[in-house]
Amino acid sequence: MPFFRLPAEALTDDMIPDECYLDGDRGVFNVQVESLSNFRKLVPVLTQKYKDGMSGQRTTRTLPF
Repeated sequence: MPFFRLPAEALTDDMIPDECYLDGDRGVFNVQVESLSNFRKLVPVLTQKYKDGMSGQRTTRTLPF
């Protein structure tokens, strides 16, 4: 699931380990491979917890050119 579907508050949830952040104050998310693999394990739990705040999923997209 893409990050942009999760609401912003999900990325600061206390269940996400500190290793998923670059700094000690949990202000910058670490997008390196090991961090993302740890985060990926939590995505189903975060999805369920924040399902009311998640954005919808499109089935089609029309781009005007």
